[in-house]
Amino acid sequence: MNLDLHVHTRRSHDSLAKPAQVLRAARRAGLSGIAITDHDTVRGALETRDLNDDPDFLVIPGAEYRTEIGDIIGLFITTEVASRECHRVVDEIHEQGGIVVLPHPFTGHGDVETVMEHVDLVEWFNARTRKDLNDRALELARRHTKPAVAGSDAHFPFEVGTCWVCVPGGDVRSALLAGRFECQARSTPAYVPMMSQMVKAAKSGNYAALPLQALSVAKNFIVGR
Repeated sequence: MNLDLHVHTRRSHDSLAKPAQVLRAARRAGLSGIAITDHDTVRGALETRDLNDDPDFLVIPGAEYRTEIGDIIGLFITTEVASRECHRVVDEIHEQGGIVVLPHPFTGHGDVETVMEHVDLVEWFNARTRKDLNDRALELARRHTKPAVAGSDAHFPFEVGTCWVCVPGGDVRSALLAGRFECQARSTPAYVPMMSQMVKAAKSGNYAALPLQALSVAKNFIVGR
């Protein structure tokens, strides 16, 4: 099974992707399934799961919660996590039988060492993250002997399937925890994350920030990552 484990929908503050669009994009990319990991809510994941009418396509419900040390993803969860304290977030995910993933550990994070003992997986390759930071994430995973996954961190449908993990068989949860998978990883163009910031500004009503974001997009389009 080829699975993209880090995908956002319009339920995230910086995405406009509708669940139906995400599902279509995933199928076009040849994926067997996706994990929906919207910022601070499981609602988009449940909507996408309920919309999926293909019994051979897997939608893993999840969410990406902001904590004091940075983002923490929960996979295979169906109930909202209430806390925003990192250790309690980890506990709430595990209490649901979920898997704890540390995404892009050197982008927007503080002292990740404080939670490494309790993390199940490390996202070593994030398609929106610089190579040197992904390299550091891989070293972190190896140092703590944690399985290392890849994810697209897609906020737009065209990003879905940029990265995926190939899991043998149908027991995805057990395979991920045991590290029985292979990663396929490609980077997103550097201007794409800035497009998400434009969406964030528009959705929050911060229209004054849009010209600056547009200039940043143009700069990254020309200069690259």
